[in-house]
Formats: sequence, structure tokens, C-alpha cells
Amino acid sequence: MLDSNKRVGLTIDHGGVRYARVRKRKKGWEIEKTGFLPFADGVILDDQFTSIEELRTSLKDWVKKERLNGTSITLAIPTSQIIIRKLQVGTVHPKELNQLINLEVETALHLPFEDPVYDYIAAGSAEQSTDVLVYASPQKWIKQCIELLESAGLKVKIAELASTAFARAIQARYKDSLENTMLIHLDKANVEVYMFHQGHPVFMRVINEYDYSGSEDGMFTPELISSINAEISRLLSFYQYSIHDGQARIVQAIIAGELAGRTQLAAELQQAQPDMRVETVELESPLRKRVRRKLDEYMIPFGLAIREKTSPGINLMPEKVRKTKQIPAKLLIAGIVWLLCLGAILALNTNNRLQISDYEHTVQVLRDKTSLLQQQLSSQNTEAEADSDPQAVVQFINEHRQDAAAVLDELTNHLPYGSRITALEYNNPGRLALTFKSADLTALSTYLTSLRAMTFAGSVELQSFADNNGQWFGSYEITWKTAPPDTQEATGGTDNNG
Repeated sequence: MLDSNKRVGLTIDHGGVRYARVRKRKKGWEIEKTGFLPFADGVILDDQFTSIEELRTSLKDWVKKERLNGTSITLAIPTSQIIIRKLQVGTVHPKELNQLINLEVETALHLPFEDPVYDYIAAGSAEQSTDVLVYASPQKWIKQCIELLESAGLKVKIAELASTAFARAIQARYKDSLENTMLIHLDKANVEVYMFHQGHPVFMRVINEYDYSGSEDGMFTPELISSINAEISRLLSFYQYSIHDGQARIVQAIIAGELAGRTQLAAELQQAQPDMRVETVELESPLRKRVRRKLDEYMIPFGLAIREKTSPGINLMPEKVRKTKQIPAKLLIAGIVWLLCLGAILALNTNNRLQISDYEHTVQVLRDKTSLLQQQLSSQNTEAEADSDPQAVVQFINEHRQDAAAVLDELTNHLPYGSRITALEYNNPGRLALTFKSADLTALSTYLTSLRAMTFAGSVELQSFADNNGQWFGSYEITWKTAPPDTQEATGGTDNNG
């Protein structure tokens, strides 16, 4: 186990597992120990671990050899696994922002993978809106990494972006606000570009994959350096014109990494971009003489390890994992939670009694409207051609009528606590417009899920939602579900109260 002054950051990718252990001294953080477990080719294919049991055994032996058993670590999520989306939402109280972001991600944000885990940063706000940067990653990848590492004896506490860890390592040696700054990280397999605006990563890209055949004694070949600079030029244009509509541009670039070619890349990039300041940074740690050396390949693990526990930052640990680690704290307040639940039940019962008269009136209105629609349909069928098929007419009526009382019961029984239906409108043909209000923003998403599961609903869409003096109003459109012919024949429609 490590003392409170020691931290460990760890990365896991196609190349292997790399960690850095740091200690806090009076002059700041210094690297105390590093380690690397290389992977053979093909250990990770299509973002999946192959030969998982062999890898687990190898990792356990390595953890034991490095004396890391039981160590808490901060894990980096590879750049290739991260998607960034920018949202603009209405300005709300900070406590409601989290609920609003969750609703936006679940209903409006389109991601190229299912079951995401995400976190966000409020990147700026105006009087009417707030800019939010959402960072998402496939939950499957993170979970399999956590399971593998924890089965080997490690404890994963935080899952962070590689880009923010890299930036933190640079800022520890190179004081900068990262305003319109491009960071370039070099390792043995990739050139990764991170673009920062107002201290936050707004764009990340692995722009080139190469091996030692693309470099000579740590130096890039002319063809490779030309390819890298061409891609960087395209990314700079994308940052300036696509992300910021020509209102901002990258003014400086900082290059760091393990290859000696970073000096060559800096010189070539400075020549290609004369208006941009280009610099290189090296990571050194005042270790004892027998282990003192350059540690540029450990910049991301170093940045992970020096993350302060109290400072805000992106954490992509899956929610279920976080909840599991909070169970002991929840057990301490179980009694209080039980009392709160009891109070909520009593309040719900009282609220339901107060709403009975309103619901009875709504039931009667729906009955009247249903009766009128049936009369109109009957009149239309009577005026049809004489050779119409009577059996087809009966079948059409049975397929489209609904039991108004049953519909209303189902609508009200699934209302979230504290919510009320404020309006119901039947729009012919086969559409029901519903409006309800709640003091809780998450109730909109919860009720949407309940509506889609109701027996009479064919499809349900959330048309709009708005905040009015602390009350959230949501408008839904419900399309009736039409029973298939074989069902109608089985039931005969004789028990329908519509």
C-alpha cells in the first residue's frame, strides 16, 4: 500500500501497460518509479482483448513483481476511444445542469456507439445559454480494462482522458493557460494531437500510425514528416473555421514525447506555420543517480498520478462501478432513507386523493369524445357504397377504438411522483397529445420511457419541454397502436368498452 504522498497513474493500450509512481516533495511532484509491460502483437484486436486468461496471468505476475498489489490507480482512456460533442443548453441553476445534460444525451445526442459512459465540462455561459463539452466513451472498453486490472490486484479509482493528463504533465513543467494551444504527443506508434481552448480539450485526433520503419535513429523520414505536417495543417483549419467559425485560431504548439524526432518535427512545423509559436518540452524527474533519466514516454502516467483528488475534472468511471464503491457510505444512512421513503409514500397518497376529482372529469371528457368519434365513423360507413363489405367495416371500427377509462388509468398510474397531467387532446386520426408538469427535470425522461411501454401506444415522441418558474412542462404525442388482424379475430372485440 502507498502512503498519502504517493500516487500511481497507468495507461493501457495496444503497446502494453505503462505506469508511473510519483511522490510529493516540498518542491512539487517527482517520479519515484516507472514500469512497462509490453504486449505482443494482436493482444488487442478491434478494441477487444484476446487470450484474456493468459494476459490476466501475465499482468498478475507483473503487478506482483512491481509491488503494486492493492495500489489505487488513475487510468487513462485512449484518445481513439473518446468522442467530444459540444452542446448549447439553456442557462439553469448548476444543480439542474446535470439533469439537463443527462436528458440531452439520452434523447438528442447521437454517438457512434451504444451504452456510453460520459462526463461534461461547462465551458462558458451567457445570459440565455451555457456551452457544454461532453466527453463520451464506450462503456464496454472501460469495463473490460477495469475488470482486467482489478483482477490483477489493482484498484481503479478514476478513469481520465489521456489528453487532460498529458496537459497536466506539461503544465507541471511549463506554466501555460492552454488558450488556443495545440499539444502534440509522440510515442512509438502514434502522433496524437490535442487542441485546447480556454484550458479544455475541444478536439483530439490520432493523425498518424507508424512504426520504426517510418523513422531512422529516432528521426522522421522526409516522407513521414511531410505527411504529418500536411495533416496538422488540415486540423488547424478545422479548429479555426469549423469549430470557431473563424473567431479563434491556434497560436502555439507544444511537442513532447519519447522520440528524438520531436525536435525535427518542431523545426519543420515552425517553418510550415511561421505565425505559430512552436516549442518542445521534456519531462525529467530528480530521482536518485542510479535511476535518473529522461522520462518522456511516461508523461501521460505522470499527469494521471498528479491529479489532485479535490480538483474538478473528467471522470469516465462507469456509474455502476462508482455506486458499488459507495455502498458502505449508503449503509450508514439506510435508516434515514427508509424514513424519507415512508414520507414520500404518505405524500403520494395524499396527492392522489386531491387529484381524483380532476381525473374523473377528464375520464368523462374522453368518453364523450370517443363516443362522438364512433358516431362520425359510423355515419361515414353508412354513406359508403352499397357494395361495401360489412365485415370489413366492423373490423375497421374494432381496430381503432380504445377504452378511454383504461387509457387514462394507464396514463395516470405511471406518472412520476409529484407530476400531473395538465392537458389531454385526441387528434383524429389516432393521435393523442398530452402535456404534464413536474418540478423534477428527470421526470420528463422517466415518463417518456413509461409511455413507450404502455399497451395502447404505438409510438411516442417528446415534442418539447420548457421551464416555467421552477416547473418543467413536457409535451408528448402518442400514436395509437393498431391490433393485428389475428388478435382481433381471437378476441372478437366484444369486450371493448370503447
